[in-house]
Amino acid sequence: MREKEEVTKKHIWSSALSSQKEEFRKILRIPTNKEKIFNEDFIKEISKKKELYTAKYIKSLSFYAFPILLLYFSQSLQNTELSLFGLKLKNLSNFKEIIVLALSFTSLPIFFYYSYSKKLEMMIEVWIEENHEKTLEHSYQ
Repeated sequence: MREKEEVTKKHIWSSALSSQKEEFRKILRIPTNKEKIFNEDFIKEISKKKELYTAKYIKSLSFYAFPILLLYFSQSLQNTELSLFGLKLKNLSNFKEIIVLALSFTSLPIFFYYSYSKKLEMMIEVWIEENHEKTLEHSYQ
């Protein structure tokens, strides 16, 4: 009987972001933290940072597109006599390794900007949820 109970129990997997969300929610529920630290000014600053990192994320994605296009051109247009930024498309196949190396370096900031932007978005979301509950409690009383 005990084996059936263990099999039927569900294990809920959580991501790092969801566990951080719950930790931030616990910290927000402490009244002194909410009033002194996590007030509206704090959220305004977090919102500005989120906008900044989202813009950096989009810019780094645009830089990522250039080496991808170079790789595409090196594979598909080998017999073309076209020149791109002083490089003939025939010769691009000689630089594939360098292009892949450039792609690997440009992917690191993309990952950083995206993950940090998501963390800031999570903090804003939790703060709004917590303050929305507080606003609703006061409006019904």
